[in-house]
Amino acid sequence: MKHSLCFVSLLVFIVLSTSAQPPKQYDLRDHDRVTPVKSQKSGTCWCHGTMSGIEGDLLVTGNWRKFGESGEPNMAEYHLSWYSGFAQAWNYDLYPNVEDPNAVPDHYGGDYKIFAAYMSRLDGPIREKDAPGDKERRIPTKAQCPLTKSTYRRWYVPDINWYFIDGDGAHGDCKHIDTIKNALMTSGVMPTNYCVKRNPNTFDYRCNKDNKVFQYQKQSYNHEANHSVAIVGWDDDVYGRKSGTQDTPKGAWLVKNSWGTSQNFFWISYFDKHCCRNAEMSVVSFHNVIPLPYTNVYYHDYHGWRDTLSNSKEAFNKFVARNNTDEYLVAVSFITTIDDEEYEVKVFDKFNNGELSEELATVSGTITHMGYHTRDLNKPVTLKNGDDFYIQLTFKKGFQAYDRTCSPPVLTINKPKAAPIVRSKAGADQSYYRTSASGEWKDLYQYQESIVVDGNTVDVTGTQNFCIKGFVIDTMPVGIQGHQNMLPNTPFKMQNFPNPFASFTTIKYSLNQKSRVTLAIYSAKGRLVSSLVDAQKRAGSHRVSWNAQDVSSGVYYAMLTVSSPKGSITEKRRMFVVK
Repeated sequence: MKHSLCFVSLLVFIVLSTSAQPPKQYDLRDHDRVTPVKSQKSGTCWCHGTMSGIEGDLLVTGNWRKFGESGEPNMAEYHLSWYSGFAQAWNYDLYPNVEDPNAVPDHYGGDYKIFAAYMSRLDGPIREKDAPGDKERRIPTKAQCPLTKSTYRRWYVPDINWYFIDGDGAHGDCKHIDTIKNALMTSGVMPTNYCVKRNPNTFDYRCNKDNKVFQYQKQSYNHEANHSVAIVGWDDDVYGRKSGTQDTPKGAWLVKNSWGTSQNFFWISYFDKHCCRNAEMSVVSFHNVIPLPYTNVYYHDYHGWRDTLSNSKEAFNKFVARNNTDEYLVAVSFITTIDDEEYEVKVFDKFNNGELSEELATVSGTITHMGYHTRDLNKPVTLKNGDDFYIQLTFKKGFQAYDRTCSPPVLTINKPKAAPIVRSKAGADQSYYRTSASGEWKDLYQYQESIVVDGNTVDVTGTQNFCIKGFVIDTMPVGIQGHQNMLPNTPFKMQNFPNPFASFTTIKYSLNQKSRVTLAIYSAKGRLVSSLVDAQKRAGSHRVSWNAQDVSSGVYYAMLTVSSPKGSITEKRRMFVVK
């Protein structure tokens, strides 16, 4: 399968580099890039659509196998559903110390912004085998499926792009359809949404090509989106037919459902009212899903992107480091609310008299598609316990995304009797904005705002925070300015391969001069697991193997300490044991 994937990747590259025009038909299943159909429980269609997209990217990139997993990608839908932060059973902003023992999961559906919030908090996604749910007769309890566990393997999605098929054009002009098709070929399965209208079957047609279900809601109908599916292909020549009615327009998406063998794959028209068009959900792609590369994240926006502050291009969040040992700020994430956005991020050490000062790091550039994005800083920033630091984000054209108390879209067939209200929490001196480059910084906590839910006005003042996050690692990155001059035998590089691994890994390191070396393995909780080296070592390259057959799955650290008459330095490498 590995060779066939390489061939397909080359084929896709050739198609995209020689012509901007995608083929008339395409099916990811022909290239082994679609995971099996599952049978959802309760209102979890959006979780299944999302995880189908995550699994699809892991197949396209090969990262599932590259990082030590076997079989097909299989991610945990119900962990997302339970701990999305929008369910009655779990909202950290309401009760951060304990889970509500009396609450039941209100699976009122969700959207892909909710997934982005869950993922960027580093709560998930995780593998199905870490938190199984599909084989249960009912959704697992919190005892069966806790939020965190030492054996969980968390993954991270650096970029999530939102696409709108019509762009700013009129409904049905399909201006960006080729962009969506190209994204499907290069990044895999893409979740979207539509309206299931069962009684009467207003939208149900039969496809002219294979007699499968063909969905098409006209723009003039007023039914809201209520179901999530995942696009796996398309055909420009198919259309829907129904006795006694006019045929639908030509062209449709081939989609994967989450109802088991019932309508496992079917068609949705290019011209459907919601599919690739819905204002909140539209269609998204996930890019370069990898094992979680960070040890912690600093953020205030627990619920992620809930609205856009349309009068502010500049904002910053204040954070205070809380750590037992030094951390290193290496990356930031933020939301772009329009396409083709130019951004600049700066990290500052001070905010005095209304001005940010003492720049520590920066990153800038252009992002083609709106959505969630992660970018590495030009240099790491060392954070000591109690340090305050400020991450400023400036856009050239668009505006700032922020979190607040909201009534999120309900993507489920069985609507709740009353619209849910999800409470967010904020504090003073956390998020700031200004409306011009020379304007005064204002505390977002003071921003006056209300929303209307089921005809009632809800005051949301004091619940807002900007969607700006800072990601840290707990290991000194190789190449920090000045690091190489601390000792005459540094920099040294420590690596291990494979990583992740099930039984054995080889740890390699190099020395510039004869030195005293200790190398030991520790658990994530700091317990000594194995002492591998404690001796004088010559200059040059060295390697040692670690047998992990007797340890459980989880995160472990290789700690290498190199000593000389001028001092010592320690480097730590995170390793994943996967069984």
